[in-house]
Amino acid sequence: MLLAVGVVLSWWQIWRPLTALDRGDTEVTIYNLGIGGAVILTIFGAGLTLIGQGLENALESIKPDESGKISAHFIMVVLPIALLSLAAYIWVQMRLTALGFTRN
Repeated sequence: MLLAVGVVLSWWQIWRPLTALDRGDTEVTIYNLGIGGAVILTIFGAGLTLIGQGLENALESIKPDESGKISAHFIMVVLPIALLSLAAYIWVQMRLTALGFTRN
């Protein structure tokens, strides 16, 4: 279910607006939260589909301990997701700039 929601959100927030701009539309609305949500939901959905219980165990093990310190396992799970989200945001912004649009 997460994978399907992520793919639909990616189509709605990333693919559709950029193709509309390529077609010559003069204005589109893209939400930064929508871009991040699309990437995160797609990653988690694909992970659950491909790995299944292993991903659930990895997510369960990243909880901070009693001292509140962040573990290396937490960084190994969360950092790639954060980097992919940031990369998607930067890519969309670069495509908008290449098409001649600026942020309002």
